[in-house]
Amino acid sequence: MEGQVLGGGVVVLIAAALWLVYLLPSWYSRHQYNATERNAVRLSQALRILAETSDQPEELRVDLRTRSARRQTKLARQAEAERQSLEEVAARAEADRVREEVEFEKERVRNSALEAREQRRADEVAQRELAKARAEAQRARASADAAAEHQRLRAELLAARNAPAVIAARQARARRSVRLAALSIVVIGIAALTFGIVFTQVMLAVVGVLAGVVGVAVLQRMSRVARRALPTVVAPVVVEAPRKRVSVLHDEPAPKWTPRTLPQPLTTVAGSRAAAAQDAQDAREALRRAALEEAARQKAAEQAPVRIDTARPAAAAPAMDDAAIEAHVRQLLASRAAS
Repeated sequence: MEGQVLGGGVVVLIAAALWLVYLLPSWYSRHQYNATERNAVRLSQALRILAETSDQPEELRVDLRTRSARRQTKLARQAEAERQSLEEVAARAEADRVREEVEFEKERVRNSALEAREQRRADEVAQRELAKARAEAQRARASADAAAEHQRLRAELLAARNAPAVIAARQARARRSVRLAALSIVVIGIAALTFGIVFTQVMLAVVGVLAGVVGVAVLQRMSRVARRALPTVVAPVVVEAPRKRVSVLHDEPAPKWTPRTLPQPLTTVAGSRAAAAQDAQDAREALRRAALEEAARQKAAEQAPVRIDTARPAAAAPAMDDAAIEAHVRQLLASRAAS
């Protein structure tokens, strides 16, 4: 254990000795360098002081003044050139800025004119569409009126056709036609019966008899129906109205009829359940009507068309031509130059 401690101490001592051996020469050389540098600085300062305090010839002073003047002139020229270059750059920048502002103003005015033109076109299109819609509505109204007139005429025609006088005339014509046909059948039957008897044709005679019977039956049926259809005229019965006996001596006023008072409904009696229920029902109905009116008002306000001058302010502005644009640009440039 003691040997290990001794060995460690020896290693530390050796390391310290090596460090001192390396550090001391370096430190000494650094100290010498610093001392030499300080001496050189002091020597140069002393020489400059001696040179400044010693007498200089006139030529050297003139030369120094000339060089100084040239240097100052050169510096002044450089400063003037730099100032001029800066002024030129600033002027070019200002010209570019004014040009950009003019271009921007022209573009804005052009865009405003284009927007106004587009708005006018949109208004014209809207007016054309409105005129077309009105024309379509008029055509639809005219067609509806024509259809209604057609329906009215058709109804009048049907009513005229179904009028009692027309129906009676039509039935009379039908009865006359049937009566004429039945009479013709009777005549044909009599003729067939006559020819059958004359020419001893039994079949023809039988057909004539049948035809005559059928015609006579039809005529009897029609005469019976016609007699039944005739209106029965009732002689008016004249009844003499009884005379009213008026008493002169004992004339009393006729008794007046007084209606009986009906009981009032319970809804009109204050404080009853029926009245309270009726009041609640009336309140609910009033609230419902108010809600419906408010909803209808909001819907009408939402569906109301927006005015053109509110939706697009550019449409209300007057159109600007090239002369107005040029005058505005000149005024802007003049104000820029004055400021």
